[in-house]
Amino acid sequence: MIGSIYISMSGMNSFDKGLGNISSNVANMNTNGYKRSDLSFQNTLTNEFNQNSATEAKLMSTDFTQGELQASSSSTDMAINGLGYFILRDEGNTYYTRSGEFDFDADGFLVHKANGYRVAGLSGTSSLQDINIKDLRAIDSTPTTEIELVGNLSVSGTLHNITDVEVIDDDGNRRVLSLEFTNNSATTPQSWLIEVQDETGATIASGLEIRFNPNGSPMDGFNSVNFDLEADSGAITAINLSMGDPGSFNQVTHFSSGSTSSAEIDTVNGSSAGVMVGLEIDKSGNIVVNYSNGEFKQASQMALAYFQGNDLLVGQDLGLFQSNGSENPIIGAVDEGGLGIIEGGKIELSNVELTSEFTDMIIIQRGYQASSQILTSANEMIQQLMEATSK
Repeated sequence: MIGSIYISMSGMNSFDKGLGNISSNVANMNTNGYKRSDLSFQNTLTNEFNQNSATEAKLMSTDFTQGELQASSSSTDMAINGLGYFILRDEGNTYYTRSGEFDFDADGFLVHKANGYRVAGLSGTSSLQDINIKDLRAIDSTPTTEIELVGNLSVSGTLHNITDVEVIDDDGNRRVLSLEFTNNSATTPQSWLIEVQDETGATIASGLEIRFNPNGSPMDGFNSVNFDLEADSGAITAINLSMGDPGSFNQVTHFSSGSTSSAEIDTVNGSSAGVMVGLEIDKSGNIVVNYSNGEFKQASQMALAYFQGNDLLVGQDLGLFQSNGSENPIIGAVDEGGLGIIEGGKIELSNVELTSEFTDMIIIQRGYQASSQILTSANEMIQQLMEATSK
């Protein structure tokens, strides 16, 4: 009977902890990235010579099943579709988490919203560095140095104008140029002369000559021309106007097409100054900064960690884990060795299923009641024995 008391007490204690575990799971069902814990019951043993040898009947483990990915209102939130973990660092400590609720602090570091720990990115192939965009919040202007054309200058055409050619001068100002093409084949076969005018109509370059081969492709040495663009400050930028590679047909050609030419602007490099207007995270884990001038720059690439076994992780508060020190994790880029891909603008929800938790709670409550009844029965039997002995 004494042994039964110890067994029932051990059962009640274990079932009580089971209820506490379920309470923790349910309380964190809305905690993003939370991994539910399981309570496994083991045999409770007693020894007739040592009634205190009953073992605690529980074994705690974490369920690392991936939770549902849900869209977030923040572009800096991220979720991992795969087996990897985000890496957080703080004062020499390293943490791993599936919770990707991130934002940039006042110093430009990408940090976890809940604890302020800095998020690690890749430096090289496997080294870590804190992700920082402080120097990327604005970019300087880049003057135009290259204009590429595409289309056809008709053999029988006489004039062709291309207007509204937007370029950037050395001061960072946007300028609008016009290009006038004049057929010069009467003087030089397959030749055209180009005049460049600015937005005021003033000529800034004239007599620029391009030529074509008999087959209609740009002629070597005459496939491009250069002209200078002067800014208000007096700074001058040399701009190359390209018809394409010599002998090629990938840009401007010289074929017969009536009196109408179709040559037009293909690409113009250069950009005005811009400020950061948004961020994107692609599936490769690259943080891309978007600017007001339409340009973009890659800030950094997210680093992910992978453990050969989840038993190598030790749970901490707020959905964080640390390595137990027995084995170093694999550090790499997205989509390497099962690390998974990153879904930008999404978060991973908790993997707690309320129906399952309530089902387990009913079973544990029944177990607690049964253990309690054993204790009550053993107590009644001892009282009866004592009453019989006293007579």
